[in-house]
Amino acid sequence: CIPTTLPRQPSLSRCFVHVHLICGRGLVREQDQYCNVLVRLELKNPQTPQGQLADVALAPLRMWTKSPWWDQRFCLGPATSTSSLVRIRCFHCKARHMMSTKCDGLLGQVLVPLSQILAESRRMKDGAVVRWFPLDAAATMVPRHGHLKLGFRLSGQTHLSQQAMNPRSHSCVHPLPQMPDLSSS
Repeated sequence: CIPTTLPRQPSLSRCFVHVHLICGRGLVREQDQYCNVLVRLELKNPQTPQGQLADVALAPLRMWTKSPWWDQRFCLGPATSTSSLVRIRCFHCKARHMMSTKCDGLLGQVLVPLSQILAESRRMKDGAVVRWFPLDAAATMVPRHGHLKLGFRLSGQTHLSQQAMNPRSHSCVHPLPQMPDLSSS
């Protein structure tokens, strides 16, 4: 029973990020081992204090796989700026922790600024961006290769400001600390 975001009706006066978590490929632990994959979706706005997130959602755990499949949709928001950032983190959870939100290691993450979604969505007929995103393994300190197939769509994007985000607040150059227990966030 991993909690996910509740369906919500986006407001016409605010911007929401609609994320379609479709599937993954090549998600492995050390020595090419299968994973129990938990995905955490996060939205960070530039004016949000350091360490706080505007919104968070969890996708259901997928067990013993290298190619998890979700086909789940999430609505994150409200987003306030073109510099807002969506971070999608994949964790491995041992089987003994499957009934909790405790995780045993970061597999990688995808960082997507809203400015990128806006730029790519303008070229799409329906305004949705769907493609494979590589997992950034720099945060794991262990070289890994994996991808997530994600879809993004914005609603109410006319309400986004052009406020700049501090690049240090979402940099993935330096290793991120392990999150052994997601329930404390």
